[in-house]
Amino acid sequence: MRRNLVFIIFIFVFVLFACGEQPKPTLTMTLGSTFTPQPTVTFTLVSTHTPSPADTPKPTHAPTSTPVPPVELGKAQSIKAGGFSFQPPDDFIIQLYAIYATMSDMATSSITIDIGIIARAPSETLEDAMGAFLDTIAQDIHGLEANKPYSITVDNAPGLSMDISGTWREYKGSGQVLAVVVDETRFLFALGFAADGPDGKGWENQGHKNLAAVLDSVKFFEPLSGTCVISQDSTYGYTKENPIRVGESQLTNPPQGALFMDARRGPSRERAYLDALRGPNGEEIAYDRSGSTGGSGVILDAYEITCSGLDEPITLYIDMYHYVEPQAPVGFICAYPFPLSEP
Repeated sequence: MRRNLVFIIFIFVFVLFACGEQPKPTLTMTLGSTFTPQPTVTFTLVSTHTPSPADTPKPTHAPTSTPVPPVELGKAQSIKAGGFSFQPPDDFIIQLYAIYATMSDMATSSITIDIGIIARAPSETLEDAMGAFLDTIAQDIHGLEANKPYSITVDNAPGLSMDISGTWREYKGSGQVLAVVVDETRFLFALGFAADGPDGKGWENQGHKNLAAVLDSVKFFEPLSGTCVISQDSTYGYTKENPIRVGESQLTNPPQGALFMDARRGPSRERAYLDALRGPNGEEIAYDRSGSTGGSGVILDAYEITCSGLDEPITLYIDMYHYVEPQAPVGFICAYPFPLSEP
């Protein structure tokens, strides 16, 4: 009986203990070797601020321009007396002369390119040649401004180039001039010029691409030596009464082109004649205009000629207002036929 009573009390106490609030046991977890910890997640808070138009950066876009088509070149042209060839732009009008050529675009005539050979005087430097070249074209391009020269090569021949600007006739524009040492006897000169046009960028947009394409096509070769008629008159060229008549065009509106070696301008025709002239044994000559003088009712230009084949300097008289097929004076020959025809 007593044993049963003890058992009943034990059951009663157990039930009370189970139904009452008891402290919760602390669970301890022992991580096994197979547990892989989860990576730590980092959060970036997103601002709820709505940016104002001033806060929002404006997108930048590369400036767009009208694409310029590549320059298509035409058939190669050979200037045999000058010793070079080139390819003109396909849509350009071309005028070929003995030692140079002129080109202008057919559509508007707003782009012109001149390229040709000038004889190199003994000991003449590239800088000397460029200075003389600028003096020459300054007669045609008014207000000529030239920037600092920079190096250039044409068919592996070294040279100098300058960017220029000014006004040719009624066209205000920009361009490029260059002089290249071909060999001991020759310089190559080139001039490109383009009218500014409505946007002021005629040279930048197209002109310089045409000149660059022409220059890339240039090839030098040994110039063709030619003969010319030697005058039988000992006074020819030596006297004011019998000058060398190279002529000049009287056209009031000559066509575009030929800026620095315009075959229609008297001074350019005089230089073209003298550039072809050689001493008695083919020596290079040097010439210097010593002034103007009257003779036979016209104004004549007097040139002092020196070369190693002459005992002393001589003076030749040239008439740039009248034309008679030129000859070489007694005591001279020519390197190639005189590049002059009746204006």
